[in-house]
Amino acid sequence: MANANMIGEIANTEERAEQIRKDALLQGKELVNKTKADMEQRLKETDDREREKTKSALMQAEIDGKALAESILNEAITGIEKRRSAAEQRIPAAVDYLLERVETLK
Repeated sequence: MANANMIGEIANTEERAEQIRKDALLQGKELVNKTKADMEQRLKETDDREREKTKSALMQAEIDGKALAESILNEAITGIEKRRSAAEQRIPAAVDYLLERVETLK
């Protein structure tokens, strides 16, 4: 009977070991699935955050670009206005010169 008892205990121990193995396998799968879900969520959050940063940087670059373009345009307009003013100041002298030349041709 001792052998039968011992065989029964071995069988019980093997069953418990098998159940422990199954439980560990299930827990491992659950942990892998949870970790995967957590990582996917973190990846999405990081992606969303980086997209927002990129959007903000693009908007700021557009604002900066417009400001720079306006500054360049204003500088060009100022230069053109100065040249136009200088040319206007020379017009009376040019007209006088041309009139003198016409008079000498008569």
